[in-house]
Amino acid sequence: MNVTDELGNGVQEQKETSGSEWKEFTAPDGRKYYYNKVTKESKWTVPDELKQAREAAAAKASPNPAAGSVQVSHPFSCSRE
Repeated sequence: MNVTDELGNGVQEQKETSGSEWKEFTAPDGRKYYYNKVTKESKWTVPDELKQAREAAAAKASPNPAAGSVQVSHPFSCSRE
């Protein structure tokens, strides 16, 4: 979605990561920057708070391969003597 940032520039808004006050935007020249809607601070680098929120969201979204796994015991032995 195209929006206008705090300076009146047309920018491309990216998805917001829940749990963070930071949002990612794409400037008209194609570079990504990050804006904190509470403090009104902008950064060119990904803020640590946003990194952590993204990691937590990714961990929550990706299924744990060990969760729900079932261990099966076989009544027959495969070893040869």
